[in-house]
Amino acid sequence: MSRFGYNVEEIADALGGELVDAVGKPQIYLDEFTQNHATSVIRILEALDSYFESEDIEELQQKLNEARELLGDEYAAVPFTVLILNGMEKVGLGVKDRDLRGLPLYDYLKSNLEHQGGYVQFFVNEDGVEHQYTVKIGLKTNSIYFITPATEQAMTYVRKRLVLD
Repeated sequence: MSRFGYNVEEIADALGGELVDAVGKPQIYLDEFTQNHATSVIRILEALDSYFESEDIEELQQKLNEARELLGDEYAAVPFTVLILNGMEKVGLGVKDRDLRGLPLYDYLKSNLEHQGGYVQFFVNEDGVEHQYTVKIGLKTNSIYFITPATEQAMTYVRKRLVLD
């Protein structure tokens, strides 16, 4: 998996497939994150929701300033995504019949997650008929596992794109 930078998206691209499920763990863990800090993050998210309903920019600014005070100087400079992910051991996102890439939550979180694996769906043309296959990618275990029944042609397709070259 190292030739793909331990990146499940690169593997999906190599297979010409779609990333339908991804699992990762946060890259940064904050040791001194308290309940007050967590409350502050919730208030920030709620303030954004409220703003989109009311369009009251002064209220948004007031709520963000209050949340920033609750966070304190120590965490005010920490990227917000790190604050949202703090305390999570594993983050998994999945979709049905489409690619995760391009969806807002996945695209927002992915730069702060260390890929652990995922599921990729792809098609193989076998005797003029397109067959869909799904593989489970284990980046830490260096493994690829078909979760759908696979033909020899499908296995050869994967080998050529991921193993050989």
